[in-house]
Amino acid sequence: MFPKFDLFTSEEEAPQSWWWLGLKIGFITALIAWLVVLWQNKKRMQMQIAPAAAPAGNGGEIPLTVEDDPAPEVGAADSLEAAPAPEDEPQPPAAPDDFRKIEGIGPKIERILHDGGILTYEQLANTQPVDIKNLLIEAGLTLGDPTTWPEQAALAAIGEWDELQRLQSTLKGGRRV
Repeated sequence: MFPKFDLFTSEEEAPQSWWWLGLKIGFITALIAWLVVLWQNKKRMQMQIAPAAAPAGNGGEIPLTVEDDPAPEVGAADSLEAAPAPEDEPQPPAAPDDFRKIEGIGPKIERILHDGGILTYEQLANTQPVDIKNLLIEAGLTLGDPTTWPEQAALAAIGEWDELQRLQSTLKGGRRV
């Protein structure tokens, strides 16, 4: 009644052929899954790339020689105590600034900024919003709009608290409305 389709030449070949077909399908499926994972990782990495900040100091240039740097004098005044830091190097603050005074920053974002090395209002004021956003994304936080945070931090750094409050009265969650 129904035509018989013989896929195999003999009964002994049948199990080996099905096994081989399953192996091929499994290999192709694993290869496709691996390529999809690679593509997603590449896409994720491209979203996180941002221009690196130039080193502070001489216009972002890195000195190639140290000829202009005078050698330290060795004498009786030298001891095992640590030498005082040069005045032009910024000293870390005794305690980090309270970033929660900035409209749009809560305790979690403040912790992320501090862990990222941004400890003072001045450092926050000198950080580009895109760099702040990348820091938040690296920490797994997609909320928060850092567009006005450097501006607010600049006012807080110079102690302009009244001006900061006037600015914050025009903001909603740290965003201009």
